[in-house]
Amino acid sequence: MDKESAAGTVAAIIALTAFSKALGLFRESVVAACYGAGAVTDAYLVAGTVVALVLNLLGGRALGTAFIPVYAGIAASGAQWRAERFAGTVLLLSLAAFILAAMACSALAPVLAGVVAPGFGVATGDMAVYFIRLLALGIPLLALVGFWSALLNLRGHFLVPAALGIPLNLAVAVLAWKSGAQPYGLAVGTLTGYLLQLLLLWLVLKKFRAPVFTRPHIREPGIFQMGGLLVPMVAGGLITQFNPLVNRVVASGLPEGAISALGYADRLIQVPLGLLVTAVITAGYPSLSRAFTGGNCRRAKEMVVAWSGILLYAVVPTACFFALHSHCLVKLVFQRGAFTADAAAVTAGALFYFSLGLPCMAWGRLLARAFYARRDAATPMLIGICAVGVNIFFCLTLAGPMGPGGIALATTLASFTGLLLLLACLGFKIGSVFNRQMRVKVLSISAAAAAQVLVMLALSAPGDGVGERSPAGSLCFLIINGTAGMLAYFLVTRFLRLEEAMLVTGWLKKAVSRRREK
Repeated sequence: MDKESAAGTVAAIIALTAFSKALGLFRESVVAACYGAGAVTDAYLVAGTVVALVLNLLGGRALGTAFIPVYAGIAASGAQWRAERFAGTVLLLSLAAFILAAMACSALAPVLAGVVAPGFGVATGDMAVYFIRLLALGIPLLALVGFWSALLNLRGHFLVPAALGIPLNLAVAVLAWKSGAQPYGLAVGTLTGYLLQLLLLWLVLKKFRAPVFTRPHIREPGIFQMGGLLVPMVAGGLITQFNPLVNRVVASGLPEGAISALGYADRLIQVPLGLLVTAVITAGYPSLSRAFTGGNCRRAKEMVVAWSGILLYAVVPTACFFALHSHCLVKLVFQRGAFTADAAAVTAGALFYFSLGLPCMAWGRLLARAFYARRDAATPMLIGICAVGVNIFFCLTLAGPMGPGGIALATTLASFTGLLLLLACLGFKIGSVFNRQMRVKVLSISAAAAAQVLVMLALSAPGDGVGERSPAGSLCFLIINGTAGMLAYFLVTRFLRLEEAMLVTGWLKKAVSRRREK
C-alpha cells in the first residue's frame, strides 16, 4: 500500500468513524443528562473496568492483534486451507474460554467490585455488583466481535469494523432514555449494542464469503505460534489496563462523582483516539505484519515512519484544540439535566490534562503495534510495567492536591514515559525510528501547532464567558475558533513543505478537479 492509497484508506476510515464518534458523544450526552455524574455512572464505569480486565486476562482485546501476523504468515506460505483451519480453531478455543470467564466474573462480582472500588459505600458497591453481573454476559460477544473484525481487516475490508460503534451508541442512548434513567437501561443497552455488532459482522462476512465458522484442528501448529505471541500480549494488555484501574481505585476515595468525571473526560479524549489512531492502526497493521513476515525490516521501518508522520500530523492539532477548549467542550456535550456546572468544571480539568498526553498515547499505540507485527510482545509488556509504575506514583502524589485532574496528569506522564521507552527499544531492534526525517516532521508539526494555539488565543479569551454561552453559541465559537486554528496549522505546515501537508494539498486539488469535471 503506497502512501497516497494508505492515507486515502485512513481518510475513509476516519470519515466513517466520525459518524460513529458523533453518535458516541450523543450517547454520552444522553447518559449525562439522565444519570449525571454520581453513583450510577460511577458503578457502571467500575463494572466496565472489571469486565475489561477479565476480557484482557484471556486476551480478548489482543486476540485479533495476535491472530493477524500468524494468519498472514500461514497464508503467505501458500497454505490457505491451513489458514482457514487455524481461524476455526482459534474461534472454537476462544469462545469456550470466554464463556467460562463470563461465568466466573458473574460469580465473583462482589469480590471484584470490592477490589476495583474499595472506597465505594454499600449502595454504590451493590450497584456495581449488579452492573458487573449483567455486563459479564458481553465478554464472549466482545471476543467474537474482535475476532471477526480481524478476519475482515485481513481481507482488506476496514470500513465495517470502523462503523461498529454506531449500533452500540444508538442502543445505549435509546435504552438509557427509554428506561427513564433506570440503571438497567445502561446495561441492557450495552448488551444489545454488542449483539447488533455481531449481527452486522456476520452479515458482511457472509456477503464476502469469508469463513465464519470453519472446522477446527486442535493440533494446528499456528495455535502454538499464536499462543507464544498472545501470552506476553495478554500480560502487556493487563499491565496497560492497570492504568485506568489504578485511576479508578484512587478516584473511589475522592468525593462522589470523581470516577464519572474521569470517565466522561476519557470518553471525549477517545474521540480523536478512535478517529485518528484506530484508523491508522487498522489500515497499517496488516501491511506492517506482512512486511515483517517477509523479512523486509527496512520496508517495515519506512512504514512505521510514514504512519507516525500521518498520525502526529492529525493528532497534535487536535490535542491543542481539546486542551485549549476543554471547558467549552464539556459544557457543550454534557452540561444539561443532572450534569451540573460543578461536574462540568471537574470533568474539564481532567480533559485538559488528558489532552496534553494525547500525542504520546497515540504514537505509543502505533509503536506497540510495530512490536506486535514483528511477533515481539514481550518488549511492550515490560515497557508497560514501567509506565504503570510511573502512573501509580503520580496518581498517589497528585490525586490529593489536584483531584481527578491530578489522576489525568499522572496518565499523561505515564504515556510520555512509555513513548520514550518504545522509541528507544524499537530503534535498537530495527534501527532508529526517530531519525532525521522524523525529527524534521516533529519540529515542523510543533511549529505549526504553536501558530495554531496563538491564533486560537488571539480569537478568544479562554475561560471568559464560557459559562454564559448557550449551546448554540458554544458550538459556533468552537467551529469558528477551531477552523481558524486548523487553517493556521495547515498553512504553516504547507509553507514548511511537510510531506503530509503536501498530501492534503494533492487531495484538495483532485477534489476541485473532479468538481470542475462534473
